[in-house]
Order: sequence, then C-alpha cells, then structure tokens
Amino acid sequence: MVPTSIQIYHRATYHYSPPRGTMIYYDLSAFLGQVRDYEKTGRLYAVDQADFYDPGSRVYKYPATFAAILRPMAKDRLRPIVRKLLPVNFALLLLTLGVLLVYLKPPPVRAMFMILTFLNWQPFWESLGGMQLEPAMLLLLSVSAVLLGREGGRENPGARSLAFWAGVPLGLAGALKVYPFGLALYFVVRRKWWVLPGIAAGFAAALIHTSLTFSFGVNVEYFTRILPRLGGTSLNWENVSLLGSLGRLVLLLFGGPAALNQAVTGPYEMLETVKPALVRPTALALAGIGALSLAWLTAKRARRVEAASMEAPEVSGAGHETVDVRGLREMSWFGAAICLYLFLMPTSWVDYQTLLALPTLVAFSGLPAWPRAKGSWGLVVAVAFSAVFGSYTRLVEEHHFLIAVWRTWMPLALWWVLLRPGPGGCGRGSRGSLPGGRSPARVVEVAE
Repeated sequence: MVPTSIQIYHRATYHYSPPRGTMIYYDLSAFLGQVRDYEKTGRLYAVDQADFYDPGSRVYKYPATFAAILRPMAKDRLRPIVRKLLPVNFALLLLTLGVLLVYLKPPPVRAMFMILTFLNWQPFWESLGGMQLEPAMLLLLSVSAVLLGREGGRENPGARSLAFWAGVPLGLAGALKVYPFGLALYFVVRRKWWVLPGIAAGFAAALIHTSLTFSFGVNVEYFTRILPRLGGTSLNWENVSLLGSLGRLVLLLFGGPAALNQAVTGPYEMLETVKPALVRPTALALAGIGALSLAWLTAKRARRVEAASMEAPEVSGAGHETVDVRGLREMSWFGAAICLYLFLMPTSWVDYQTLLALPTLVAFSGLPAWPRAKGSWGLVVAVAFSAVFGSYTRLVEEHHFLIAVWRTWMPLALWWVLLRPGPGGCGRGSRGSLPGGRSPARVVEVAE
C-alpha cells in the first residue's frame, strides 16, 4: 500500500496543479465555454462549429445533465473549478470501491489485491485529464450491479422492486452520456422487464433537473436534432473498439503504413470517409462476423453457466465467508455485458474503460482459489497488469499499435472469464470450490 499511496499522491498533485501549457482539462475548458455562451446566446450546443458532429471533437455534445452541474460554477476560473471537481472524483472512486467490497466480501488477501488494482486503475486517471464523467458512471453502474446481485434472478415482489431500483442508476448514467443506455438491451435479452421502468425513471429525473436549470427546449434540441447525427467510427488510436481496431488493420493492408499513419494522427479521420473505399465494407463485414460469433458464444456459455449454477442455488456463511452465489452470478453476467458492449461499440474511447474496473473486481471475487482455473487467473491478472501499468497517454506515442491492440481486446478477456461455468458464473468452479476460494464446508444452504 505504501507505493500505491505515493503514486496516488503524485497523480493527485499533478492533476491538482498541472504544468502550464499542457492539454489537461482542455475538454472541461471547452465545456465551460459553451455553458458561458448559453448565458449570452441562449444556446448550449455549438452546432455551427465545423467538427461538432465528428467523434472526438472537443465540444460539448452530451445531454444537458453535466452542463446543468457545471452552470452554477461556470463564472469561476478553470483552476478553482478543477479543485472543486477533483475531490468529488476521488470520493466517487473510494465510494465505488467501498460499495463493491461491502457486497462482495472477499477474503482479506484477495480484498487487498482488489484494492491495489482498483486504486491504480489507469483508465480512471486518464479520464481525469479531460474531467470526463466515467468515474461517476462507474459508481452508478456499480450500484446497479449490487442491486442486481441482491435481486439474484429471483421472482417475487421484493426482487422486482430491487430490479426497478437497479435501473434507476443506469438511467442517470445514460443522462450523463448516452451510451450506457445500450446496456438496456442486456435486460431485454435476460427478460428483466422491471429494470426498464427504473431506467426510464432515472432518466426522467435527470431531464426534470436539466429542464429546470436550462429549459425543456434544450433537451428537445439534443434528442431530436443533435443525437441522431452523432456517431461514426473514429480511426484514432484512442478508439479501442473492435470496429476501430479492424478499420486500422484493414487500412494498413489496403492503404499501407503511410495511409494508416495519416488516419490515426489526423484530428477526426473516420472509417465512413477513409480511402480506399474498400476499407469500410471490409471492416464492417469482419466486425459483423465477430459480433455474431460472440453472440453465439455468449448464448452457449450462458446456458452452461446456468446449468452449473443450479448445483448451488444460494449459499451463505459467516464473516467474510458469506457469499450469495446467485447474486455473484448476476453481477458476473452484468459485468460480462459491460465488457461485450464496450468491445462492440463503433467508437469506444480509452476513458470508457474506467467502467471495466467493475467487472474486473467481480472477476477477482468470483474466481476459485489458486491453483484452480489457472487460465482465468492468468487473463484477469493480465488485464489488471495492463490497466495498472499500461498508461495509454504515456506509451501510445512509442508503442501505440501494441497498446491499442491490447486495450481493445482487454474487455473480451474479462468477458471470457466472467462467463466461465461455475457456481457463481465466474471461474471454473466445482462443488469443491466456491467463488472467492471459499470451501463448501464453511457454508450452509439458505432457502429462498
């Protein structure tokens, strides 16, 4: 913990007082500028800017929720605002860690390993450079995951209430950035219908807040005029999606290194407009084959997980030995859905991988004790190692290809582990080994 504390201190100090001339907080500065323009012009979104609709352009093109949070402090200078927001982000990080540890109750040694991984999670620190919203979204998704764990796939009024409340944080996350709404498809596939009204309720609460802060017309403009025009697939190295990775690979094969270098270093080069023209349909075809293959594998593995989890529907014990196997299974499936979603999005920026801290901790908690499931342990440790030591912003200039490839496939490695057959749906468990390395001799079955 001592090296971790020193590292966190140095990172916090850097973010608290960054050197002059750096690009850190450039996004936040642009967002504040647009909030200030609203006070003068009555318009929040700078749609007249040439690159407004391009992926990665440094303009405010989220729902008005974050702008409503920034508006009360918009008159201040940038540095005082940053010094208000940084402690909030650190508090969100610690609160997320506390929520997950309290529910998962890992053994002490494993808990310490999870804490060290979480506090050094590189994507979180990368997201602070642009003061992005992923730390808040990580907490919201973690609360949803815990509520889903408590619901545990049961069918009774209490479980339906938990499913509803599990949707509310997801609706709030979608109101910050739209892309979390894509996770609603997971609940449709799982037929968890009570989660969907919860998502709508959380989203409605955020809309009411933004309408009172700005006007209802701002929300109408965003969701009817702006959102339908957003999208596309960036070829920049910071897009670590399957389609972005395949687009760069196909461009290298068809256009050569010079064409690839121009695409990845240009400001907003997109797959939809890149030359030669064969790059886009080829990349889309390969990504489509990959998505269909993953859908088939997910369905197949889900059936095996379901069958294996029936061996121990629900178990509990004393102290840190307590484990709800069905709850852990639900959290594992939700974590696997997050991994798959980030992998298959057309544009998945590196800071989005802040959210992978949730499935990583669930995977650590669910794996059986070593030396069982050596392959799963190896994948999880590799993911943790790359997320802790693989600073995208520091290494991408020297080893951009290797870093981009690994960070692209990192969610898929976690997905594979989380859908391993076992009592908790995570790890190659057996009747002799429960998730977290717990022994059945220390647990008793609990009736629903």
